[in-house]
Amino acid sequence: MLKGADSLQDKQTMRARYRKLRDALTKEQIVQKSEKITTSLLSFPAFEKAGCVLCYASFGSEVSTYPLIHILLARSCTVLLPVTDPKTNTMAAYRLQTTGELRTGGYGIPEPPAYPALKADPSGIDAVLLPGLVFGKGGHRIGYGKGYYDKYLPACAKAVKIALAYHFQVTDKVIFAPTDMRADYIITECEVICCGEKTC
Repeated sequence: MLKGADSLQDKQTMRARYRKLRDALTKEQIVQKSEKITTSLLSFPAFEKAGCVLCYASFGSEVSTYPLIHILLARSCTVLLPVTDPKTNTMAAYRLQTTGELRTGGYGIPEPPAYPALKADPSGIDAVLLPGLVFGKGGHRIGYGKGYYDKYLPACAKAVKIALAYHFQVTDKVIFAPTDMRADYIITECEVICCGEKTC
């Protein structure tokens, strides 16, 4: 773990490097890899019985989550998506009823309507699916730099935290701060990685 300016600079370097690698994927590669990741996730014991899932609406070259969202909704699973507040760099989770209601939110990322009645209690979330740019095998991740998930995840006390990533996004170690939240598992198109003391 690095501190201060060196840590910030190295994180920015890693973000740029891995974003470039991810953006080089073709649409066909994104679809193929995402399908394998989705299949592994849906059969993964730590996720199978989750009734309330905080997902993310994939954007750009991220692991695609739209097929997964449709499957979960068809199974009558409660699907939540983040709604961000760029002014405070915080987020909340809101229930998604149909993908047709998604609108462009902060940073151009699709978000559900922020109706108060659909705002979720984070303590009731069973699983959180994490996006990101770089993932360490120990579960630490480098996201987009605003710390939305790091601030929100402590309230998700019972949730299993699962990062969805392409295999090339996973490295032995990443730079992290004491406040960075770890994933319990990382699922790629090639394997399921158990982080920390978790077992698969």
